[in-house]
Amino acid sequence: MNEYISKLKLLYVEDNSQIRGETTELLEEIIGSVITAENGKEGLELFLKERPDLVITDLQMPVMDGLEMVKEIRKVDKDVPVIVVSAHTEAEAFIKSIELGVDGYILKPLNLSQFMDTLERVAEKIYLKREADRYMNLLKQYQEAMDQTLLVSKTDPKGVITYANDRFCEVSGYTREELIGKPHNIVRHPDMPKELFRDMWATIQAKRTWQGVIKNRAKNGTPYYVYTVIKPILDEEDEITEYISLRYLITDIVSHKRMLDSLLKYYDSFLVAILKIDDYEYIENLYSNERLNALDREIIGYIRNAVPRGCSFSDVFSIEGGKYVLARSVKAEDITEELIDKSVENLKRLQRYIADLDFKSIDYNLSISISFAYGKDAFEIARLGLEKLKETKRDFVIANEYYEQLKNRAHRRVQTLEVIKKAIAREGITAFFQPIVSNSDLKVRRYEALVRLIDEEGNYLSPAQFLDVAKESKYYGLITQRVLEIACRLAKSRDISVSVNLSILDIETDTIRERVLKILHKNKEIADKILFELVESEDVKDFSLVERFVEEVKGLGVKIAIDDFGSGYSNFERLAYYQPDILKIDGSLVKNLKDSEYSRNLVEAIVSFSKRQGLETVAEFVENEEMLNTVRRMGIDYSQGYFLGKPQPMEVDVIDEGGSGC
Repeated sequence: MNEYISKLKLLYVEDNSQIRGETTELLEEIIGSVITAENGKEGLELFLKERPDLVITDLQMPVMDGLEMVKEIRKVDKDVPVIVVSAHTEAEAFIKSIELGVDGYILKPLNLSQFMDTLERVAEKIYLKREADRYMNLLKQYQEAMDQTLLVSKTDPKGVITYANDRFCEVSGYTREELIGKPHNIVRHPDMPKELFRDMWATIQAKRTWQGVIKNRAKNGTPYYVYTVIKPILDEEDEITEYISLRYLITDIVSHKRMLDSLLKYYDSFLVAILKIDDYEYIENLYSNERLNALDREIIGYIRNAVPRGCSFSDVFSIEGGKYVLARSVKAEDITEELIDKSVENLKRLQRYIADLDFKSIDYNLSISISFAYGKDAFEIARLGLEKLKETKRDFVIANEYYEQLKNRAHRRVQTLEVIKKAIAREGITAFFQPIVSNSDLKVRRYEALVRLIDEEGNYLSPAQFLDVAKESKYYGLITQRVLEIACRLAKSRDISVSVNLSILDIETDTIRERVLKILHKNKEIADKILFELVESEDVKDFSLVERFVEEVKGLGVKIAIDDFGSGYSNFERLAYYQPDILKIDGSLVKNLKDSEYSRNLVEAIVSFSKRQGLETVAEFVENEEMLNTVRRMGIDYSQGYFLGKPQPMEVDVIDEGGSGC
C-alpha cells in the first residue's frame, strides 16, 4: 500500500505556517505530490483546479474554516477522502465532520503512528474505490460490446425464452415479444440434425457448458450460422435456475470450416465436392488481403446462385487456400449411379460457369479443379482426391476411384513421418560426404554433405525416401540444422571445406534461417570452409530476403554455389540475387555432353560466362573416365561423381589428399 500512497496527489490545508511546513516535509516523504493552502478558501480553489486524490485539513482557519471548505468540496465531489486534523475536541465539530463524510479525525499534536494508520486506511479506500470503478467501467464496456456483437438469450429450465437482446432480435428478424415465451426451435433450421439438439440438451441438463456451430433460420427464411455457447446458471443449492445462450454470428467470416465440421459430424453419408482455384498461390501473391476477401465473397455468391440451378448441394463453405466445399447429406442407400452421374454433370456445368465469369475484385480469368466424392467419409476422400488432381494435371476427379491408392500413400507418409520423428529423437540424422575434386590435379578440394536417415534397423535411407515428406512437416528445419552442424564439425576437426545443400524454403522459413545463422555465428572460425549449395525453385516469395541472407553469410566467409545450374528454375537472370561463387552444372547436361549438341553448347556458354564473371564451375555426375576427360577439356574447374568417389558416412576415413576415390 505504501507504493500506492506514493502515487497519490494530496491537498493539505493549514493556516499555521510552521505546522504546515513541518507536516508538508513529512508528507512529501511518503506521498507523491503535495499541494498546500493557507485557508479554506484557497484550499477550495486549489481543489477545483487540481482535483487531488485526498484532502487533509485543519478546522479553525481564517477566511473559510475547514468544515465550510469540506462542505463546498462535497457539493462537487461526494467521494474524495478527507482527513481532519484539529487541536479541538468539541463534540459539535466532530459530529459535523461525521455528517460531511470525513474519513478520518486526528487530534493535534500529530501522533505519527495514528496518522500513518489513518492515511493507509484512507489510501486503501481510494484504491478499492478506483478498482471498483475500473471493474464497473470494464463490465459496462464488456456488456455493451457483448450486446453489439453477441446474440444473447435466456431460458427457464424448460427451455422457454425469457430474455432476448436487441442483436438476437435484429439477426433473427423476430421482435422481443415474438421470442419471449417460445422455445428456441422458433429459429431452428430444418437442416440441423435432431442428434445435435439431443446432445446439447443432455449436456446442459448435466450442468455442463455446451458449445458448437448451429445453423438457424431467420423469420424471413434466410439461413444464418452462429457459434453458440450455452451455460446452465446454478443457485446456491446447485440447482439449475436458467440457461444463458451466447451466440456469435459466423455466416460471413472465416469460420466456414467449423460450420462444415458441424454439418459433417451428425451425418454418416454425403455428396462432397471440393472446388480449388487453379494457381491460387500466384493470385495470393498478386493481390492484397482486401482484394482476396472480396474475391472470396464473389465466388461464394456466384456458387450459391448457380447451385439452385441443378447442383443440389445444401451450402458452400470457404476453406483455406482458395478452396470451397459443396456438401449434401444423403442416405447411403440413395447413392445410385444415376445420382453420381447427375452430380458430376452439374459440377462440370458449375466448373464451366465459373470459368466464363468476369470478376470485379481481380483482373484475372479463374479456372477451378474439382474433386468429387460420395458415401461415408466423403470429405476425407475428396480431400485426398486433390492430390490426384495435382499428380495427373486434370481438372476433375471422382476421388472414390482412387481412394485406396491415395489412402495407402497417405498411410506411408504418416509412417515416414514417424520414422523421421524417431530418427531425430535418437540423433539418427547424419550425413554422407562425397568428394569434389579439382580438374587441374584431381585432388580433393571439398566434400558435399548429403543427408541420410538411419532407421531403427540401422539402415541408411537416402533423401528420396524421406526428405519430401519432411518438407511438409515441422521436422525439416531440424534436419537442415543437423546436417549443417555435422558439416561444421567435420570442417573444424579435419580442416577441410564442406558444402551443404540449402533450399529457398530453408532461407524463407524464419526458424530455419535463424538456426542456420546461429550455427554459423557459433562457428565463425571455420565459416570460410562452408559452402551453401542453393537449390532453386520457382516458388521464391521474397528475393530481397534471399539477397539479405546471402549477403550476411558471405560476410562471415561462407561461399555460395547454385546447384543444378542450367536446368529447372536456375537461369542467368537470377544470379544477381544469389551472388554465387560457384555454378554446379546440372548432371543431366553433363551426362549428355557426348551425344547432345544442345547440352555441349549450353555447358560451353555456362563455362564461358563463369570465367568472364570470375566464377568457378563444377560438373556433377561424372561417372566415367571419358566424362571426366571431356569436362576437363571444356575448362570446368571441378568434378563430382561416382567415378571420383561415392558418398560415404562420416565414420569412414574420407580424407584422401590424392583424391583417387573415397
